Amino acid sequence: IQSIGTFGDLWYYDETSHDFYPENPDDFQPQGRNYAAGAWADAEGLTYGGLCDHGVDNGLWRLTYGGGLAFWYRVEAFGDRPPPLWGSGMCYDSDNFVMLLFGGDKARVGATADLEDHCWSFDPISDTWTDLGTMGPGKRRGMSVCYDPTNKIVWFFGGIDDNGNPQNDLWTFDFSSNSWTQRTATGSLPDPRVGATLGFDTRQSRLLMLGGDSGVSGPNRQLYEFSLATGKWTALSVANSGSAENVNLTGGIYD
Repeated sequence: IQSIGTFGDLWYYDETSHDFYPENPDDFQPQGRNYAAGAWADAEGLTYGGLCDHGVDNGLWRLTYGGGLAFWYRVEAFGDRPPPLWGSGMCYDSDNFVMLLFGGDKARVGATADLEDHCWSFDPISDTWTDLGTMGPGKRRGMSVCYDPTNKIVWFFGGIDDNGNPQNDLWTFDFSSNSWTQRTATGSLPDPRVGATLGFDTRQSRLLMLGGDSGVSGPNRQLYEFSLATGKWTALSVANSGSAENVNLTGGIYD
């Protein structure tokens, strides 16, 4: 069977018609890829790396959208740039105005994993990368990441370690002090997993985590909360869970 390759198409959602529509960017756009890292930074999107048909990529791309027009730009960044990576975790620190990138795999699919343990910051004003070092969870791919604007820290959960084992540990990173902290968690801990969707609920001061690929239950639709007040994980019941599908390597943000 001949492979059709990876896609690089862009879509937008119309809240009036409740439909998705293809968006044809003006000029050129990134080559199709998967496992890229990306996040929205104020008025623009940034995406880094991923697996293209030619292998692991190290491109940084900026997307702007306005007036019904989408524009992609290849960013010629400065500083200590990350190597080509796929499966990295990325989020925007809106208090310090930097994009944070952690971990990932330098090897193409089918080759022996070559995981990264560095954390980088990217300043979207000066287009400059800074290598923040190797403290923290160690070599990982596919960690779940989100920014906590209340406490001004980044949360990291799970992923696959350098031995190929899924994990369920919880870490925070404080950019202002360049420091990592492993969080002690009790309660009904999620199974070790990769590719879950993570968001921070500012109203109830909790993490919400959905799905992922668990070493125990595989791709799933499990929903968990982690309360900052109690330090406990709790499995949440969903009233209409029968209508939901298993989700793995999906994307989401907290509104």
